[in-house]
Amino acid sequence: MTDSGAVGFIIDFGFCVLAFDAAASMCIFNAADEDIVIEVIVSEFDGMLVFEFIVLIGDETISSFNGGTISIEVPYELDDIDITNAIVVYYRETSDDELIVIRGHYDIEKEAVVFTTNHFSQYLIGYNPVQYTDVTSGWYKDAIDYIAARGYPVCVLGDMFEPERVLTRGEFTATLLRAYNITLDLSARDNFDDVDSDAVYAPYLATAKRLGIAKGIGDNLFAPELEITREEMLALLYRTLVNIGELPDSIDNGRTLSDFVDADMVATWFVDELDALIQAGMVDGMGDNMLELKSLSTRATMAQMIYNLHTR
Repeated sequence: MTDSGAVGFIIDFGFCVLAFDAAASMCIFNAADEDIVIEVIVSEFDGMLVFEFIVLIGDETISSFNGGTISIEVPYELDDIDITNAIVVYYRETSDDELIVIRGHYDIEKEAVVFTTNHFSQYLIGYNPVQYTDVTSGWYKDAIDYIAARGYPVCVLGDMFEPERVLTRGEFTATLLRAYNITLDLSARDNFDDVDSDAVYAPYLATAKRLGIAKGIGDNLFAPELEITREEMLALLYRTLVNIGELPDSIDNGRTLSDFVDADMVATWFVDELDALIQAGMVDGMGDNMLELKSLSTRATMAQMIYNLHTR
């Protein structure tokens, strides 16, 4: 199971496994004054398996769980040509709704697709390989396969990903909001003054500004074409996780900011936030116990960061 807190109870249907965390379990049991029925309906749509998860208490359907989550495993048999990171989980409310990518992935050890949800409806398992001519091998291929299959990258040059190109602030912010399914303000008028309204990242920056994710560099400027540092990436990540309520609690990993050799290089405005990310196990060093927060990041390192976070 993916780790979503203390497990309340587990149901193994054979063709899928549901693990309700303690909060989801309490939500169901507290509402139960009649028999509880939990069922899974499996169908097919456009070559994809569709799973509809249902909790019934009498005649009432329970679809959300007051902040609780359910971890789901769906056994998946690979073909010889399958790119595992191109196996994608989609969500839709009804059969008429748009498919929305959610965070899920194929777990090689479990031989299953795994994902976590806080509500029940329809979930689809699809396969969407995206191939770039300049990403045929290398340490970053798995990560780029993963984010490409889910439509996260922006500023893609034809069929090339440009993995070694240094990432810009605008590119990263847009990709981050896509990766965390943050709804865009498509008609937003309030944006940073240096953001071209026709730029692919324009609605993402307007949304990030409104939500307090993007703070800018002063004087209502964001410098979207400026190359981004690792520190700036982590700051944007931290604010995104806080905004969607997904900043993990500290774990007993025995690491804090002070453990790193270059801890004194952290900007004063980011010390507490970075320490929280480190204690949550979301930030590792870059070798020799160094954070290297002032170093620039490539598009490949951005892909690896999102891949690590989504499959941790």
